[in-house]
Amino acid sequence: MDIRFSRLEERGRLTRFIHEHWKADHPLVLDPALMDWQYRNEQAGHDHFVVAVQPSGELEGVLGFIPTSQFDPSLTVNPDIWLSIWKVKEGSRSAGLGMQLLSYLMSEVNPRSIAALGISEVARSIYRLMGYTTGKLRHFYMLHPNLRSFQLASGISDEDRRSMQNESSQERVQLIRCEESSFLSGVDHGLVATTGAIPHKTRTYFRQRYFRHPSYRYDTYAIVREEAPQGFIVMRTAKHQTSRAIRIVDYIGREEAWIGLGPCLQQLLLDSGAEYVDFYQHGMQEQIIRQAGFQKRDGDRSVIIPNYFEPFSQENVELEFAYKQSSDRPYYLFKGDSDQDRPNQIGR
Repeated sequence: MDIRFSRLEERGRLTRFIHEHWKADHPLVLDPALMDWQYRNEQAGHDHFVVAVQPSGELEGVLGFIPTSQFDPSLTVNPDIWLSIWKVKEGSRSAGLGMQLLSYLMSEVNPRSIAALGISEVARSIYRLMGYTTGKLRHFYMLHPNLRSFQLASGISDEDRRSMQNESSQERVQLIRCEESSFLSGVDHGLVATTGAIPHKTRTYFRQRYFRHPSYRYDTYAIVREEAPQGFIVMRTAKHQTSRAIRIVDYIGREEAWIGLGPCLQQLLLDSGAEYVDFYQHGMQEQIIRQAGFQKRDGDRSVIIPNYFEPFSQENVELEFAYKQSSDRPYYLFKGDSDQDRPNQIGR
């Protein structure tokens, strides 16, 4: 069994394997542009997939990964990576092949950090045995201040609205939308590093990952206090029928910048007519998020803040994660990491 990276000329075999053994009509199979944008490494001549190849040339297993360097080549040194599709054929006689794929990836890339997002309970147990930190992303939301009837969310009570108002800080900040041409323009690049966070994300990373996505349109906003940017939030609007929600998918900057952000986000809800703003995250302090006017979705309560829009499903979704890193820096995860925020229905 030959274990190596999947060559560009083998793309057809790779997508056929995904279609037949992972998920039929997967977006990466139906949309070559999305596959290129997320996995193609033109310079190295391969896709970001480790494959196990039989002597016949057929694939026995695959392991996809997304390095931050996919969106900024300068991040090749001390790389941070996310795992994605990890699949060995059912009934494979090659014992431990999945671990061999991971071992090859680790030896060839030698990442500073490695993570998986949206994993199953079975996968979580395996990651724990390998010494990974595991858990669930915390899910926060902020409701439209004037709505009394919700089509996307459900189980909303007057108590939920009062809690939002009570938690919102009176401190005022500005939320200013950024165009690609002005994103981080004139701002000390050190802002990116002030969080000391892993994975490391740069201005170039944000531009390529969000401003130049082949399918989705993202909006980036600067959190400004005393005329100085303190951080940058990436959002995307999700729609179902005539209703919409605003999803925060990434953030870079100082955590404290969120304090007092509530009125700005409420105005954004008023202007857009969206039912709520929500976001999943790991790493940020809950108290700071609450001081921005958010509530945490509690699994023991009846409130539902949907995650799936393609197709829409009015249910709560827990996003489990696992990560391991070689540094002692804080580790952050958002919904825009790995392949969680991508199209799921192509051509519809």
